[in-house]
Amino acid sequence: LPLATGQATASRDWAYACHMGTTLNTSGYMVRQGRWKYVAYVGYPSQLFDLESDPGELNDLAALEPEQARVMDRLLREIVDYEDTHRAVMDYNKNAFRQFRRQAKRGLYVDRSYGLRGNPSSDYWAIMNNAFTGYNQDDEAAVERWLASP
Repeated sequence: LPLATGQATASRDWAYACHMGTTLNTSGYMVRQGRWKYVAYVGYPSQLFDLESDPGELNDLAALEPEQARVMDRLLREIVDYEDTHRAVMDYNKNAFRQFRRQAKRGLYVDRSYGLRGNPSSDYWAIMNNAFTGYNQDDEAAVERWLASP
């Protein structure tokens, strides 16, 4: 904020962001420094982009520029322990889902979202089907495996 408001003229020379949303199978962590953008995904290969020559981020250079990828990974790890953060987020997600499921199965959670507007439900299966069309016992078994995973 001091840099944006003119109260400072110097800043760190990197930018950091993370994403832990439903559009990824994992957590994603990004650091940008100069021309380089590095993205680490827990459990998946990282990506490296040269934003000067590839502003659309179409060419992953991680395999072609392994030393630059290592430099960027070290910088990212100075900012965040992304594996530990990922584990903490997954633990939180599992605990929050367990709590939701207990309440929903007891009829204590009422879903009034757009899919059930006008006909809110406190039935666990109706709520899950509203979130994941066609939710069934196979899906519930996958949830059980996820909850039991480390």
